[in-house]
Amino acid sequence: MTNKQHNTNLESRDLISIAIFSVLFTICLFFIAGIMSILPVTMIFYGVVGGIPCGIIYMYMRAKTPKPGAIILQAVLTAAILFLMGTMWTFALGTLIGGMLAEMISASGRYKSFWKNTIGYIIFMACLWAGQIAPMILAKSYYMDYVTQTGMSGDYVNTMLSFLSFPMFMTALAATGLGSFLGALLGR
Repeated sequence: MTNKQHNTNLESRDLISIAIFSVLFTICLFFIAGIMSILPVTMIFYGVVGGIPCGIIYMYMRAKTPKPGAIILQAVLTAAILFLMGTMWTFALGTLIGGMLAEMISASGRYKSFWKNTIGYIIFMACLWAGQIAPMILAKSYYMDYVTQTGMSGDYVNTMLSFLSFPMFMTALAATGLGSFLGALLGR
């Protein structure tokens, strides 16, 4: 009788899978954000809608690479893509923090627990989303200067900022968690 050990190290095929699906995850997120940003009022809710298809991709990655470091690597790649595409540094930071927390949560279930992976994904998406939205509440003038320099209309930004209050932020954050949960269920 042979004792077959499961390799827990990331191999080259794992790295390729993580890279491909991180790019798909980011493209999906940007596509949804693009659609949701047609109206300034709906933009802050892109995490709800984006959490669903991105959850399918995320859970597929967890099933394909249930190994230590896979979630951190996905977060680093996603954060790098976001930053290189010109998003605020807070978006990338939120993504990295979410990735670290998701890694710890999934590790507690040995990367195979559906519920731990789901909780990790919800936290990941909440941090990613908060990284983009929090400056709208905490540093409005900085946010306004930054996004108008990238070509966004001042009227659009003012409308979005006037709609976004702390209670609305918390509502959209909770809704992002719900959308992420639905995405994880679909990804199962």
